[in-house]
Formats: sequence, C-alpha cells, structure tokens
Amino acid sequence: MVRILVFGDSITWGYFDPQNGGWVDLFKKEYSQTSRYNQVMNLGISAEDSFDLSDRIKNEISARTTKKPKYKKQNLIIIQVGKNDSNFIKSKQENIVPLKNFKKNIKKIIKISKKFADNVLFISPSYIDESKTNPLNWAKDNFCKNEIIEKYVLAIQEVCKKKDIYFLNLFEEFQKLNYKKLLYDGLHPNIEGHKKIWKIVKAFLVKNNILTGIK
Repeated sequence: MVRILVFGDSITWGYFDPQNGGWVDLFKKEYSQTSRYNQVMNLGISAEDSFDLSDRIKNEISARTTKKPKYKKQNLIIIQVGKNDSNFIKSKQENIVPLKNFKKNIKKIIKISKKFADNVLFISPSYIDESKTNPLNWAKDNFCKNEIIEKYVLAIQEVCKKKDIYFLNLFEEFQKLNYKKLLYDGLHPNIEGHKKIWKIVKAFLVKNNILTGIK
C-alpha cells in the first residue's frame, strides 16, 4: 500500500476546477486505479504559507501514517508551497514570509517529512499573469510578481539540492507554455491549468521512478 500525502495551498486544494477538483484529485483518480490500496490524500489549505504548514505537518502526517520502515519506504510526501509566502504587502513593504524565514521553514518541513517517507517532492509555485495580480483582486494591499516568486522558487531549489530532495520547477515549466490560457484569475490555474499541472507532475514521477504502476 502506497500513501501519498499532498500538502499546499489553494492550488493544491483545487480552486477553480469544479470539473475535476484540481490536479491532486486527478492524481487520486488515476493512481487509485492501479491498486485499491493506493491512497492519495489532498491536504491543501487555502491561503497557507510555509509557517502554517511547518506548524501542522507533523500532526497531519502522523495521523495518517507511521515511521515503520516498510511504510516509510513506500510513502511519498509532496509539498507545493511558496506563492503565498512571496506575496508583497505594499503597506508593510515586505513579503508575507521573508525569504530567510521561508528557507528555515522549508528545512523544518523536510526534516519532519523525511521521518515518515523516504521520498519527498517539492513542487515550486507556477508562473503567473502579473496583469491580473498587481494588486490581487481579493486583497488590494497584496501584490504578486514573478520576479519575487522566482526568488522563492530558487530558495526551494537550493534547499532541496542540499538535502537531496526531489524538486519540480513548475515555475520554469509554465514559462514554456501559453500560461495565460491556463490561469483562471492570473494566479490560480483553471480546469485546463490543473490538467497541465498533473501532466507535468506525472511525467516527473515517471521519469524519476518515484512511483510504480503509473504510466
């Protein structure tokens, strides 16, 4: 039995995909067909940042799996975080989570995750349409910019490289695409955007032999 726990924010949760429930649910539907014992759990929470996740992740994982070697070897933990951290608050002239603190949180999340799963994958925030995110429609004091997001992407990549953790650069992958057509509001993916994210994640899992039984 393989247990896959996916943590993150509103994109992980599946916002603006009423058809399929988001990329994680697409993952769940496809992978559960390979075996009735395989489990994909969507643990995304809207507006979550790395501080929020680092506070809850231990309890969330321990409630759903164990540290026993035979399960630890099979388990996969996926983390999709960083976009909310990188939001720039104009009135305070700072990001929601400063880059220095963000790196510390990523290290803490990795340390906890590795106690329960041999395989840990970080997925970076994706590229956005800045014409619709400066400011954000639902938070007029918050601005979301690619040049800032990229700094957080590089921070995740740096920590993952040092800790020997899988890293998928979704920011870079979206740049190669007609990304504006994949976004609902400039920030969150639409139905097609979620499909594309799952396609990219799936290709990464197959290429790196992270999961068996998936093609």
